[in-house]
Amino acid sequence: MSSSSLLSYLFDHVEAWKTQPIALVNARLSALGSRDVTFVHRRGHIKGTVQLLNRNPYDAVFLHEGQWISVKDYFYVRYGRIIDDRCFLLFIKERPDYGLFPLELVDIHD
Repeated sequence: MSSSSLLSYLFDHVEAWKTQPIALVNARLSALGSRDVTFVHRRGHIKGTVQLLNRNPYDAVFLHEGQWISVKDYFYVRYGRIIDDRCFLLFIKERPDYGLFPLELVDIHD
């Protein structure tokens, strides 16, 4: 089983993903099918269909321990990771409750 960063996977399998409409990118990712996904920042993996959300991690917020926190700030506080200022986050189509992840913290296994 080979492994690559999500960013490499996108560049290799979803041509011009940064400039295409998000619905088109997600349709392409759905056509590629379910993948094993692991996380750079913590243990564990999940199998599912990778999808992108057109949302900047600086602007996406959620309630954590009674306070609103951005995805960017959460990953810095919890894992000590500085997140790039991008316009996308990842989620797993079959498990949207699993959360949103910065692209640079995800690896894809073929």
